[in-house]
Amino acid sequence: DPDVVMVGALTDRETAALALEAASRGVLVLAGIEARDARAAIEVYKDFGVSAERLANALVASVGVAMVRKLGGKQFSDKQKLTRAQSNELEVRANFAAVLAALKEEGKVDKDTPWKDLQFAKPVGSTEHPDGYSGLLGLQEVVVDAETVGLNVVEDGLFKAAQGLTSIDEIASL
Repeated sequence: DPDVVMVGALTDRETAALALEAASRGVLVLAGIEARDARAAIEVYKDFGVSAERLANALVASVGVAMVRKLGGKQFSDKQKLTRAQSNELEVRANFAAVLAALKEEGKVDKDTPWKDLQFAKPVGSTEHPDGYSGLLGLQEVVVDAETVGLNVVEDGLFKAAQGLTSIDEIASL
């Protein structure tokens, strides 16, 4: 009679049904689902034949996580604005106004900085990090009651790229 159950990966209808049954009895179920983002993970349950009503009664939140490469030590020496192509590609997946508002709220950019003037760090190779990257960085999003809380994964990536933690190329690859 556990209070918490962890499922490494929900890969079939039977496992999904068992996880939802446990959740509906008050057990906290932490389950991994292979999906492109937190909203898509909810769709996977529906693909497994779970009704929207049953899912709404059992699901507390869906958390999406993506990993990108973290910039190495000399990344702050070279920055660039988004190109028109990058902007067009990312704009369909991210709310630029929300990212800019978060950057201003966190004091990462001046209050009067417009989106078009944001600078994003580029990878700069060094003897320690020939490709300009060192390690990985997690990007997260949380969906509760079908609403994204905070930033989605791409927006979180843009937020972190504006801080010099990763590059736009890494975010564009998501």
